[in-house]
Amino acid sequence: MFKLVLFLLFAAPAAGAITCGTSTGDFKVVGSTTIRPIVADAAKKWNPVCTKNKVTDFGGGSGQGALAVCNGTALIGMLSRPFKTTEATGSGSSFTCLTGKKGGLISFPIAYDGVVVAAAKGSDGDKCITALGKAGLSKALLTSIFSGAITTWSKVAPACASITSSITTIGSDSAQTSYATILGVVGSFGPKYVPVPEKDIAAKIISTKGSIGFLPLDYYQFNAAKLSAAFPIGGVSPIPTTTIQSGTYPFKRILNLAIDKASLPTVKFFVQYLLSTEGQAGVTNGKFVALNSNDLAKSKALVK
Repeated sequence: MFKLVLFLLFAAPAAGAITCGTSTGDFKVVGSTTIRPIVADAAKKWNPVCTKNKVTDFGGGSGQGALAVCNGTALIGMLSRPFKTTEATGSGSSFTCLTGKKGGLISFPIAYDGVVVAAAKGSDGDKCITALGKAGLSKALLTSIFSGAITTWSKVAPACASITSSITTIGSDSAQTSYATILGVVGSFGPKYVPVPEKDIAAKIISTKGSIGFLPLDYYQFNAAKLSAAFPIGGVSPIPTTTIQSGTYPFKRILNLAIDKASLPTVKFFVQYLLSTEGQAGVTNGKFVALNSNDLAKSKALVK
């Protein structure tokens, strides 16, 4: 009986447990400040166990992540947007750097970040969208608002005819092209668009009369008491977040890692931990959304 207990305790680690593997050598992860908390949290658990393969993480933005992984100053780049055409060429999971010494890259998701559309609680925007009922905004209507084609709440729908205030749109001051693509805006946001740092979007929405804005899921959740309910798009709300995971809610950012193929032996066990049961639970605890089973399987296949 004693031997059986020992076997059950030590024969197999729990799903998601850290496995250091054979990788040696410390390495840097550089890039998106959105993704950094996910990597930093995992590194805090990883480094005390895998002392021969420690991780150091740095922010700097997605552009710095692309540059660092291409010039070799980091083995992993974090990108909360697709590669720009000036950074790398390719599609799917395979890319080639256009700058620096590094060549072939693999790029794959480790999590999602929901993009929530909301207004200040009790504001004209809240009243108008609430009047639309469960269907909320259509993607086409939202695009018209953020592109500047619709500039007053009274023009949004007949149900909002008595709400005459003008519309101010608010959102991120970074990665505007990526966000515009997510929201279906061709080119740039309209003339009434106010760009601010992501951490300040909620406060700007709350303080600006007639405003509507988009912001990352975690910032929305932190400020939910003063914001409207997350607006449904085409009848689908981002809360619960299973709608983001499944793709039925249309607006999300895919949070990617990019790795030089030659560096994979050094980093693969840490990345496998990020994609493990425990690692994906950490993603959820950090207010992001874990990968769905299909995307998770594809990411895992790239770092075997």
